Amino acid sequence: MKSKSFLDALNPDSMVVKPGHPVKLKEFDPGFTGGFKKKEAKGFLQDGIEQLAKYQDVLYAQNAYALLVIFQAMDAAGKDSTIKHVMSGVNPQGCQVVSFKNGLPVWRWLALFTTSSSP
Repeated sequence: MKSKSFLDALNPDSMVVKPGHPVKLKEFDPGFTGGFKKKEAKGFLQDGIEQLAKYQDVLYAQNAYALLVIFQAMDAAGKDSTIKHVMSGVNPQGCQVVSFKNGLPVWRWLALFTTSSSP
């Protein structure tokens, strides 16, 4: 077990954009690592992969809830490789992937997921 949790170490509050406040991308460091060394980050990634696999089994068995994961970034920002790594321990038969070519209002993608059939 890690000496600190990923979220405790990361301080996600520094990355949250508050509603109604403008986003100034120049205020965000594109090289941000959260203070993690590569080896430590890989350990957190592996822990997360194992947790996702475990929770997928539980959610499938309950057949009542789902996990919605959204990756949003500009083209060539690394979404595909991030998804490949993060979801590597998940059974693909229990997943549904949807690509949004243009940004959608929240209500439209929520309607899409709540009306689509479960796998």
